[in-house]
Amino acid sequence: MAEPVKPTKTSDAFRNAPSVIIFGGTFDPPHAGHAACLKALTEQFTTSKIVVIPAAEPPPTNGKAKKPLLSFKDRLELCRLMVADIGTTAAIEVSDIEGRLGSPNFTVNTLEALIDSAPKKKYGSALAITIGADQFSAFETWHKPERIIELADLILVPRSDEALKWPTGDITKKARVWTLNVKTPRVSSTSIRQSIENNKPIAAGWLTPKVLSRLQEMTGKAIEPALSFF
Repeated sequence: MAEPVKPTKTSDAFRNAPSVIIFGGTFDPPHAGHAACLKALTEQFTTSKIVVIPAAEPPPTNGKAKKPLLSFKDRLELCRLMVADIGTTAAIEVSDIEGRLGSPNFTVNTLEALIDSAPKKKYGSALAITIGADQFSAFETWHKPERIIELADLILVPRSDEALKWPTGDITKKARVWTLNVKTPRVSSTSIRQSIENNKPIAAGWLTPKVLSRLQEMTGKAIEPALSFF
């Protein structure tokens, strides 16, 4: 059974795991760190359905528009290949819902679009979203954070090399928070895009096999994996 983060004022040891966990992101491209998180979610939240939701058009970050290297269609395909590589497809679904919502789309809009169809629980939430430790520290600057925590639990994805910074405001104190038990590889979509753009090798282990093969076809570049991770 999934364990809530301890100790915090927001955890409730008697709550059941959420019915649906949203694993969102730009996924430009999806990488081994994403795959590790998904596998950990299926192992820790065994009764939850996990929905991978790529952002069709990511909202601006720090006032700057974010333009993905890959198209929404391509990122959807790569996410499905990543899930196939994980091998636990029964518990994971890849959704194109954000392609049908307004642009740019915000997390709260996705939650509101899904809440009515998510199974309700007497002692647990219908929805949860995963959130990186770096994003969590800035959570209260998100679009309508109060509404987000009304609709969903937060599942923190820690980074092994960074201490968790709890937001200083009052909004997050009301959140229902879990911690994902996972150790992710040191990889980022940014590093992968830079390798592609500069015709440099992608480090071995940065991408799952099917994603690496298809990404080479999409970019038209024969990029061979490096022999080591770093």
